[in-house]
Amino acid sequence: MAELAGPRSAGTALGLGLAVSSLGVTLGPPIFGWCVERVGGYRGPWIGLALTMVGALLLLGLVRERPRLA
Repeated sequence: MAELAGPRSAGTALGLGLAVSSLGVTLGPPIFGWCVERVGGYRGPWIGLALTMVGALLLLGLVRERPRLA
C-alpha cells in the first residue's frame, strides 16, 4: 500500500488501510450475527460473505503497480 501511494502519502495510506481493516474486524462479527438472526440460518450470510470477498478480489485485480524508477 505504501509503494502504491508513494513516499509523500505512505503514512496516510497505511493509516487509512489500518483504520478500514480495524473497522471491519470490529463491526464484521456483529453484522454477521445480525444477518444470521435476521435470515434464520448461516447459509445466506456465508454466501453473502463469500460474494463480498470475490468482489474484493476482483477489485484488487484492477490494482497495478507503477514501474520503479531506478
